[in-house]
Amino acid sequence: MPYKSNLLCPLWLCLALSAGAASAQAPPPDPQPEPLPMEPLEMQPVAEVPPLSIAVGGVSETRFNPTYGAVFFIVSGGDLADAGRDARITADGRELSSTRTSVSPRIVAGRYSMPPGSRRLAMSGWDAEGRPVEAEARIWTGELPLLVVVTDITGSPVTGARVAVTLDQQRRVSASRETRDGLARFENLPDERIWVAVTAGDGVAESRVVPARQGTLEIQLRR
Repeated sequence: MPYKSNLLCPLWLCLALSAGAASAQAPPPDPQPEPLPMEPLEMQPVAEVPPLSIAVGGVSETRFNPTYGAVFFIVSGGDLADAGRDARITADGRELSSTRTSVSPRIVAGRYSMPPGSRRLAMSGWDAEGRPVEAEARIWTGELPLLVVVTDITGSPVTGARVAVTLDQQRRVSASRETRDGLARFENLPDERIWVAVTAGDGVAESRVVPARQGTLEIQLRR
């Protein structure tokens, strides 16, 4: 009878012993890895869009231009949108027709015809980045010739003298030539007063102001 009672154990004690045995046999949990330090994100540089620049060719703001010719607006730093579908050229505010205009991704060209005088050629459009493309050239056009005859004190022609003709009212517009057999020819002058300056190789100089319509001017160099 005592032996039988030793084989029996209270229920609570059996449960406790079973729980202890199970916990003793369970493997310990895997250690959690330590978090790695966060590296700062490397910012990729944003590509900068190059600035637009437009050069004007075919005409010049500082010389005498013919009353008809070609003008070129040359774009750098971008391409014209749709090869310049919306690009246009105006002459004194009037748009040149499509038959007188040609467009490529970098060049807008036009053939102009304007009366003599102070004139304005302008181009406008959009580039592929959506930026406005605008430029203008303020030029002087003309169709009058002027022949300058240069002689020395004896009346002999002077070769190699420098002759410069300039708008009397706007000295930045000019042209220059060296005389051959005493002659220097100029073209495309507007019907304006022209300042003519002659300088010989030895430094002797003379100047006159004449209307361009005069056609011929004789200047005698005096020592």
